[in-house]
This record gives sequence, C-alpha cells and structure tokens, in this order.
Amino acid sequence: MKAKYLMTALLAATMTVPALYAAEEDDTEKQPPVERKEMRRHPPKRGPRGFQRPSKEVMEAARAYRENPTEENKAKVKALLEKEYDAMLKKEEEKIAELKSGKAKNIERRLERVLKAGDRPNRNHRK
Repeated sequence: MKAKYLMTALLAATMTVPALYAAEEDDTEKQPPVERKEMRRHPPKRGPRGFQRPSKEVMEAARAYRENPTEENKAKVKALLEKEYDAMLKKEEEKIAELKSGKAKNIERRLERVLKAGDRPNRNHRK
C-alpha cells in the first residue's frame, strides 16, 4: 500500500517539473500579439430575394410625406417608386434579351453534354 502512495507522489512530482520549467520560459511577452483578420460585415438583408431597398430620394420623399401628408407629397413618392420599378423592369428585360441572344449556343452546349452523359453509368442507381 505504501508503494502505491509512493508511486503516486513520485509521478505527481515528475509531472510538475515540466510545468514549472515552462512557466519560467514564458515567451508570450516577447511575441507580438496576433492581429485578428477583420471580416467585412454586411448589413442584414431584409425581404425576399431580389428585394431592392428604396433609394435615398424615395426615403427623403417619404419622410417629407410623413411630416406633411398631402396628396402632392404622396404623388412625389409614387412617381419616384414608379421610376425605380421601371428601371428594374428595364434591367430584367435586358437580361432576358441577353439570354435569348445566346439561346442557340447554350442549347448546343447542353445537347453535347446530354449526349455524352449517355456514355456514363447512372450515378443515381442504388444497389
């Protein structure tokens, strides 16, 4: 029984020596602090995908309407919103025109991929 306690004390003493030695050689003061890489933070997105926040002009016009709710101020806000919506529609129409112009080329590429895919075994097949 005495041997058991003696071994435990001996092991504890041998484990403290490296810890004390490491404490004496504290190199953390010599090393410069590690700088954290700053992450760009984006504001949270609200609304559905593709949702566009109103411009500053619209927000200023809406603020003016809240301060003085007249039909004239309401018409200004409505006109600015229509202008923004028309610009968005124009941008979408340009995207559609671009897709239509490249339709033949894209269909040819997809046709080649589909025809080549017939040579490969089906990956979705479960055994």
